[in-house]
Amino acid sequence: VLFRSNNYSESVSPKVPVSITPAPTTTTFTGLPATIIYNNFTLPTVRIDTTSHGAEPAIAIQYLDNGTLLPSVGGSGWTGSSGSASGYAYFQGSIGAVFPPGPSTIAAVFSGDSNYSGSTSATVNVTVTDFSLSSNANGVNIPAPGQTGTAVLTIAPLYGFTGTVKLAVNDGCPVYATCTVTPTSVTLSGSTPATATLSIVTYANSGPRFQKPQPR
Repeated sequence: VLFRSNNYSESVSPKVPVSITPAPTTTTFTGLPATIIYNNFTLPTVRIDTTSHGAEPAIAIQYLDNGTLLPSVGGSGWTGSSGSASGYAYFQGSIGAVFPPGPSTIAAVFSGDSNYSGSTSATVNVTVTDFSLSSNANGVNIPAPGQTGTAVLTIAPLYGFTGTVKLAVNDGCPVYATCTVTPTSVTLSGSTPATATLSIVTYANSGPRFQKPQPR
């Protein structure tokens, strides 16, 4: 400190060390249901609280899944007084595709920045459900054009999946053939699998090319 006066000579105080530490934060994690479906849009909320009166923190949120830190999932805006970081930040993002099917113990992590220390929320238990699709055959053998081949599909719930699964052939159907799945949807509940039939109908040879029969 420098002292100056018209009546007195200048004097300077001894230096006093000052240490500025990062401001503490608190992270909370809410809005995540106990069960979510894999790859579905789920919006939990991560809240970062601080009582600092400096610049707002640079929010970057990561998830801790069963003790493994996952890649950053982005940031959010800051909600607080103008010119003050005394407030809180929200982050909302889809996490249905972040975690693999099965039970997970999840926490939200704010890694901190040059002005704020990091913090980790309490853990939340969640089960990510899914379903599997399998066939009773490695392939469908159709011995001659104009004949039909079928395969049985099994749709099985994983980790208590409950819901309706729509079935269709999007691509891969052979040329000069029609591929259908019957039924077009199944409803799964608990641990009981459902079945459907894949049918491949080929067209008879008529001349140099297979011709698709016309409806009557």
